[in-house]
Amino acid sequence: MLLVVVALAVNLPRTSLRGDHVAEAYARAALHYLPNDAVVCSHDDAHAAALLYAQWVLGPRPRWAVVDTRLLAFPWYRRQLRKAHPDLALPDAAATEPVQALLRANRRRRPVYLADPLPTPALELIPALGR
Repeated sequence: MLLVVVALAVNLPRTSLRGDHVAEAYARAALHYLPNDAVVCSHDDAHAAALLYAQWVLGPRPRWAVVDTRLLAFPWYRRQLRKAHPDLALPDAAATEPVQALLRANRRRRPVYLADPLPTPALELIPALGR
């Protein structure tokens, strides 16, 4: 037991993220650059979480639709998106390339941005955030 307590006391300060402000800087940049009604597609937990943090915590609440593209195949996630963003056009659940279908369906309704790299065809369709 003493060994566990000593190991925690020695290693815990090194695991703290208290001084890590990368996610907050990313979120603030998104607030500055993204339009209020943007659809923001993310394929990364860190980016999606930072965008949601910006949307709900940092300042004036933009009406962004933050879409975690890895979850589009799940019916529960699609229901959640429909409820939160009724104007968001979602591709068919059976779409072979749901990310590209989402981008095509929404690019004329709302500005669509990529929060991180996605497959090349998607990058050809819309501007990417931070590029």
